[in-house]
Amino acid sequence: KFDIDTFTREDLFKVMSAVHENKAEMEKLCDEDKRLVIKVIDGFLDNGLALPKEEKEKLKKMRKDLSDMEINFAQNISADKSKILFTREELAGLPESFFEDRELEVVGGVEKYVVTTKYPDLFPMP
Repeated sequence: KFDIDTFTREDLFKVMSAVHENKAEMEKLCDEDKRLVIKVIDGFLDNGLALPKEEKEKLKKMRKDLSDMEINFAQNISADKSKILFTREELAGLPESFFEDRELEVVGGVEKYVVTTKYPDLFPMP
């Protein structure tokens, strides 16, 4: 939410736009600083600073709502205790490191690997 609040500030956008639109000022900057100014301006534009006020506020609210949903989703995944069981054959193609120290359960006489929604299960491939 910090980024949303920062990149929707009109005062900062005006200052950065003034620098960006002033060729003499831009020429004084080193390449890295020029790139920073351009990236910051892009951030403001991505957050709707060029939109009319009503649309700008609507976009800001949508971005904050989305941020809340992302946080809620991450918390739900973190709290989730679900697990899925797979045979080695069903996990064919995964690197050997995926199976090292992997929890096993025996179901109906068949060894199955426990896979969760937690890291590193979620992103097993290097």
